[in-house]
Amino acid sequence: MQVISGHRGSGKTTELLEKISKEYEKSYVVCSDPHSMMIKAYEMGINNVRFITVDDLLEDAYANYNNIFIDSIEDFFIDIFGKHRIKGFTVNI
Repeated sequence: MQVISGHRGSGKTTELLEKISKEYEKSYVVCSDPHSMMIKAYEMGINNVRFITVDDLLEDAYANYNNIFIDSIEDFFIDIFGKHRIKGFTVNI
């Protein structure tokens, strides 16, 4: 499992994309804005990573997606449960 931590703007997403593009033939990144992530990946020369939303994942999680990575886990939980319901979480590293 890849766990990348750091402050906003510290390059976590860039590091994730670089790592998974080298280690996996095809992978999926769950993110809030797939279009802007596609542009970022294209600019980095990465073409073996696909970008999906939380809704995409939940619609068909078991049938189509393998090698799933989540960009910004806190945003992922907020997308699922709502901003006002999530008050905190822990992470095992």
